[in-house]
Amino acid sequence: MNHRSPFIIILFVCLGVIAGCEQKNVVARYDGRIITVDEYLEEYDNLPEHTRASINTLEEKQEFLYRLIRRELLLQEAVRMGLEYDELIQYKIETYKSNLLISEMLERKFSGKIIVTEAEIKEYYSNNLDDFTTETVEASHILVKTREDAEHVLSLINRGRDFNDLATEYSFGPGAEKGGILGVITRGQMMPEFEEALFSLENEGDISPIIETEFGYHIIRLDKPKTTIVRPYDEVKETIREILSDYKEKELFETFIQDLEDGVDVKINDTLLEELG
Repeated sequence: MNHRSPFIIILFVCLGVIAGCEQKNVVARYDGRIITVDEYLEEYDNLPEHTRASINTLEEKQEFLYRLIRRELLLQEAVRMGLEYDELIQYKIETYKSNLLISEMLERKFSGKIIVTEAEIKEYYSNNLDDFTTETVEASHILVKTREDAEHVLSLINRGRDFNDLATEYSFGPGAEKGGILGVITRGQMMPEFEEALFSLENEGDISPIIETEFGYHIIRLDKPKTTIVRPYDEVKETIREILSDYKEKELFETFIQDLEDGVDVKINDTLLEELG
């Protein structure tokens, strides 16, 4: 009978435990390589929140692992081609690294320092009401392909023919089957030539002269005069908050970069610089 020493038995047990632990810590093996639990979790934790939220089922986790493996295989192929030593690639890596470091530095430098108060938002709203004011009208139109057709239709309107009937008969534009009715139009919605003519009309029933655009020749009727609408404060306050936040961030950055530049003596060789490029 072959009796193993206690030391050998203990060694086999320890190796078995280690192998078992290693097996439990490996979520994938490929081409002699492994992906450990820690590596998987590190990649997962660095995903955007909405992407993490989409990885729940076993199939989704498997697909995520396959993406990691594909990325590694592609990277190996790039290395095999010697791209990691390519001068252009090295330049791009250094540029990306520099930009990343600057971005992270600025994020940490200014984090929590940009605060926009409710009072500031209300003040901006009050002082810039024009930016939150729109004009609307209601109109109908007739669109034809030639100026001759437009002049003919306009003459019929001037002789008392019904605008909507003529739109149904002659127009090939939007709403022709409904008598050319366009409904509510907000300033900034239409082509400049069309809009200028439309918003110059003042009274209900006013007819525009013939207007030429890239689509053809228009005749416009004002169905309801201009109405001015001011967007409510609650509707725009988050937009204003972003505007003020961007402004304060830019202001903070300009002050910061000015402080850095003040401590540096810059001398530029304009003669040499002019010869470059």
